Amino acid sequence: MRRILPILACVLVLCPASAALAAGGGGSGARTVARRQTRSIPGPEGTRTTASTSSETPVPVPPSNTPPPGRHLSANQVLAIAATVSKMKALKREHPRSYAGAYLKGPYRWQASYFTRGGKKEIGQVIIADGTGSVLEAWTG
Repeated sequence: MRRILPILACVLVLCPASAALAAGGGGSGARTVARRQTRSIPGPEGTRTTASTSSETPVPVPPSNTPPPGRHLSANQVLAIAATVSKMKALKREHPRSYAGAYLKGPYRWQASYFTRGGKKEIGQVIIADGTGSVLEAWTG
């Protein structure tokens, strides 16, 4: 045991970032890395695609009036909120055959994405706070 202590002390001195991580802290030299997973998700027109996900990668949610576990809003409520945004109303007038889909975006947000008829291009997006239903961002193009 006495032999290991000096070696451990040298390692900790030479690698402060490792020491902070080993101690369970997020010290100044420590980096946080988002957890990523790869899985198959539904794509446009019934296809499937493999996607890498992190905590901010949108996760598709099928239409429903029931909120997913741990959420306040349902997918249908999110789509209804997004449809009230003036940019999305204009988008629907310009692209009458476009459609929207609801996605979970991190632990506290939703994303409503608008796509061209065939789902080939995303033409609009609305970010909505789950707890309040407030629109945080909206863009088209």
